[in-house]
Amino acid sequence: MRFFRPGFMLVLVFLSVSVFSQQKYDTPLKVDKRQNRKGWFIFPLPIVSYNSDIGLKIGGMVNLYDYGKGKVYPDYKHLIYLQATYSSKNSGVFRIMYDSDKLLKINGKPLRVTAEVNYSIDGGLNFYGFNGYESNFGKKYIDPHSPAYITRLYYKINRKLLNLYLSLQGNIAKEKLRWFLGFTSLNYNIKKAQRNKLSIKEKHLPDTTTLYEDYVKYGLIRESEAKGGLINFINVGLVFDNRDIKANANKGFWDEIILYSNPAFFTDKSYKFISLSAIHRQYITLIKKKLTFAYRLGAKMLLAGRQPFFFTSYMVSSFTAGEDHDGLGGATTLRGVNRNRIMANGTAYGNFCFRYKFWKFGFMGNPSYLALNAFMDIGQSIQDFPTEATIKQIMEKDYPGRYFYKSSDKPHISFGGGVHFAMSENFVLKINAGRSINPQDGPGSIYFTTDWIF
Repeated sequence: MRFFRPGFMLVLVFLSVSVFSQQKYDTPLKVDKRQNRKGWFIFPLPIVSYNSDIGLKIGGMVNLYDYGKGKVYPDYKHLIYLQATYSSKNSGVFRIMYDSDKLLKINGKPLRVTAEVNYSIDGGLNFYGFNGYESNFGKKYIDPHSPAYITRLYYKINRKLLNLYLSLQGNIAKEKLRWFLGFTSLNYNIKKAQRNKLSIKEKHLPDTTTLYEDYVKYGLIRESEAKGGLINFINVGLVFDNRDIKANANKGFWDEIILYSNPAFFTDKSYKFISLSAIHRQYITLIKKKLTFAYRLGAKMLLAGRQPFFFTSYMVSSFTAGEDHDGLGGATTLRGVNRNRIMANGTAYGNFCFRYKFWKFGFMGNPSYLALNAFMDIGQSIQDFPTEATIKQIMEKDYPGRYFYKSSDKPHISFGGGVHFAMSENFVLKINAGRSINPQDGPGSIYFTTDWIF
């Protein structure tokens, strides 16, 4: 449990602060309403953050909110988000995102427009095989002090991904029930993780095989998809949203069901597929304006066709505030579980958390608050990515116990907590610490990032 001590200490500190700040929460705030509740609010911020999956991240971002005449606050009329960051584990993100329900109208009814250009570089993206616990995570293979040591990069790949996204949402019943139409273009470039860019101590990174290379060599990953490729697909669905605040709701539902397919846009017949994603989110007020219970239930399934291995971790939704679309496992899906631990054609997951806003105050002329959260996450494979039995038998014979752990997946469960700082309701910084109950999911993680995960 040595990993968890900093996270728990942080939570205890803020719990202590909350005890002495109860009376401050409802104190009227002296904030500059002209700056924050009307017109454009521009907030540039240097980024110095940490994530156990990607290391120390350095860069900058700019949030631009248009609150119009102030009648929509704390929601916004237009949002523009710019980000450029790079991390100590050779992971970079260059992102532009736009969101608005005031830009376009059809027959007098507003359309919500969301657009994103996201170029990410992951020199050490996690790859553990397919179908969760069907695949083995052997810590000894990445421990330089173990006799079974192979390389610290054994469970890593090098991936570059260009993500282009555009979606429209229009009202069916007032502003709560909406139709959803989107287009996504993903261009993957995949190869072996590069030791010269990721190494801290070169002598601990022997130039040897990785799990990804073994999967290609034996044939669990097809040669035709081993280096990545282009996938374009259309999203069609329904969204129901009656949250009171978009950035951190106190009450309401946010549900969606999306059918996504690429038959009309991808020429490689082996990649044609039809898949389904469904997500239910609910926010329940336990103490008005202070304590909220929030949970998310999600699932995705392949209905027909075949997906390439590199697409199985992509999470489809109507709106993603964060930069990371990968799962299951990691900062946005299963906190405390190794990133991308569960790669399968179908997955299901749940996130359950209590959010306690314990201190409300003014910061730089902006209405702000501090909040604690405690969470439990759970997920597993419900539809396997195909792995040929005869190939697995050969691999097991050549290297007994290295590649496979169980015959089928079981629930991956993690728990943890953290603290969030929010300014003008929409801009959120957070520190979370999570740990899985099974060592097969890794030692746990600390995340110093932005936004609530849902």
